[in-house]
Amino acid sequence: MLTEDELDLLRSVEKRVTNPRARTTTKARHEQLNYDLVSVDRKYRFRLFTRQSLVINDGFSCGIQLIRNNASIMLARYNGADHAHVNSLDGTKFAPHCHIHIATPEYIEAGRRPEGYAEITTRYTDLNGAFNCLITDWNITGLKSRRVSALEDLIVESNLSLFDSQK
Repeated sequence: MLTEDELDLLRSVEKRVTNPRARTTTKARHEQLNYDLVSVDRKYRFRLFTRQSLVINDGFSCGIQLIRNNASIMLARYNGADHAHVNSLDGTKFAPHCHIHIATPEYIEAGRRPEGYAEITTRYTDLNGAFNCLITDWNITGLKSRRVSALEDLIVESNLSLFDSQK
């Protein structure tokens, strides 16, 4: 059982990536990337994952798991807008929309998925945005944030060209 204070500590403790050069693998109909993390005080181990459907653009998820005694507990998942969600304990429903699952003591105590509770978010619209939110929210260091979109690459390229022409 994790208390609210323990969950807050796990969220706030600084975590460092131990395998920053991890590679994406293709499984069935999605691509997945797994990073191993350790708290700077070395008391806690975590796994960060990203998953992107190869079929459904809005079918993505990234999350963080606590690794303890060779078992994992999902602490949070940042999901895409490819499915509706129902919070089973209070019956709150929402249509397909980007949403964040957060582990709560209530869901753990009820024997449900620890991260069964979710809230709608407008903080991201794609996997890169979700990833950037997760590494910020969960105090993860040792990774570069991902570019939000190809449009951002184009803007950066345009600005560099603009500066080159002013010489």
